[in-house]
Amino acid sequence: MSRTIDRAPFALTSEGNLLLNLAMFDAKKLEALFELAERERGAVFVGVVLGRAERRFLDERTGDGAHDAAAWIVGARLRRRKRAARQSVTRASSK
Repeated sequence: MSRTIDRAPFALTSEGNLLLNLAMFDAKKLEALFELAERERGAVFVGVVLGRAERRFLDERTGDGAHDAAAWIVGARLRRRKRAARQSVTRASSK
């Protein structure tokens, strides 16, 4: 059964650790690990925990971009919700 390697660059664990995806590297030594992982069910993420300095570096580089993207997503959801509410009021008044 063929499985895929998850290509997300990072993952957050339930313990709050941030993982860097090893699939980001093109190293021969990782091939055996990926072959083993591909035998498992579902998408597989193989990562290493980032240290405090690496997390700080990542936050400094992505913080504003992540906040900006989140604001756009929230705005789009709010617009869809308002549009759906207007449409339901229009349908109710036309009956």
